[in-house]
Amino acid sequence: MLSDDCVRTLVDNSDYNLTSKDASTLLSLDDGERLDYYYDVVEHLQTAFANQPDILARVGKAAGNW
Repeated sequence: MLSDDCVRTLVDNSDYNLTSKDASTLLSLDDGERLDYYYDVVEHLQTAFANQPDILARVGKAAGNW
């Protein structure tokens, strides 16, 4: 995925809801490994909170604010 598309996905997708700054930071750190880790954390949290929609809606933002 191109970096502009990735930033747009992280900002516009309701699973993530990151700011442009947070999304750009994830892309720039550790040659993309930090972004891979972020996706893994979000996936794990989505699974863990699948039955709690009020929490589920915030996991992407919470994971991005490490």
